[in-house]
Order: sequence, then C-alpha cells, then structure tokens
Amino acid sequence: MLPPAQPAAGKLAVEPVFGTRYRENIERAREMRRDNDRLLGLLNREIAHIDRNRYSLEVFLSIARLEGYFIETLLELDRAEKSLVRAAQADSAGDPATAVAHLTEANNRVAELLTGGDGMWKELVKTWEKSRYPKNRTVNGRQFLHVLDDVKDHFADRRVGLEYMIAPFERMQLPEWRKKLEQCINDYAAAHNVPVQGLKQERLED
Repeated sequence: MLPPAQPAAGKLAVEPVFGTRYRENIERAREMRRDNDRLLGLLNREIAHIDRNRYSLEVFLSIARLEGYFIETLLELDRAEKSLVRAAQADSAGDPATAVAHLTEANNRVAELLTGGDGMWKELVKTWEKSRYPKNRTVNGRQFLHVLDDVKDHFADRRVGLEYMIAPFERMQLPEWRKKLEQCINDYAAAHNVPVQGLKQERLED
C-alpha cells in the first residue's frame, strides 16, 4: 500500500487518495475487525485452559494479532487522512489553530499505530523463535549455514528472520512519513503563530 498523501509545502490542501484508492479494502477491514476481535477473544480464552498443544494456540494468537495490525493500519491511516482533510478545510476557513489540531491528530494516530506495531512484532518474534531461529544463527556453539533454493527465488528465503512478514509495512515508510508531517506541522504553526500541543514524538527515527 501507499501511505496517505501529505499537505504540499506552504499550504494544507490535500487530496484523499488513500481513502479513494483503498475504499473497498477499508470497508472490508471494518467487517474483518469484528471477526478478528472475536477470534482473539476465543484464542485468549482457550489458551488459559489448555494443558496440551498450548504452543500451537500461541502461534495462532500471534498470527491473529498480525492480521489485526494490518486491519488497524488500514483503518487508522484512513482516519489520519480524514484529519488532514479537516486541517485543510480549517485552513481555508481561516482557522489555523484548528488546522494545527487536526494535523497533530493525524500525526498522533500514526504514532500510536507504529508503537502498536512494534509491540505486536516483538511478541510475534518471541513466540515464533521458541521453535525456530534466524538463518545462520549459532546455537550451542554449532554454526549453521542456510542454503538458498537454487531453483526458485523465494522472497522470504532471502530474509534472515521473520521480517518478510512485515515487508509491506516497511515499504510504506511510515516513520519517514511522520517526520515529513511533523515538519509540516511545525512550519505551519510557526507561520501562523499557533502553539503545537500534544504532538507525539515516539519512533520518529526508524
């Protein structure tokens, strides 16, 4: 996916390309979130009562959380883009303070999304590495060598660990997207003598 468009330098006009391009996916995500939340509830309930095959449910739970993060990415980026549109509308109406508030809201949504993704990913890796290690890892003094398939080129095979699972998120470059938006917020606020309040700054560097 491509991230939402950002306001052009010096003005806040923005075209809601994300919501337009992924409209069907966003609608499906709203339905899928209900189903995925139900699945997470069932898995969490069952994992607390089983004695055997617990690890299988842990893996299923990590996958459900990964799917949930993808769903939330669609929904939160759509909401962030709507905040950018409202900021442009406030700017056109001559209300820079409200415009800054909406820009900040867009930034903070993406900040929370990135923080949630970090937590989800750490738990997934922790779970999966109970039964597998990154390629070429030394274990108990033994050096292992991973041999690539010489017949087919598998994308996942070229990644040392599990990062292939989040490659679509990495390609969106959301941390860089945030840096650019933060600069826009600060420049616009300074130009209109509006204080910037509540701007989240976690994970500004990847």
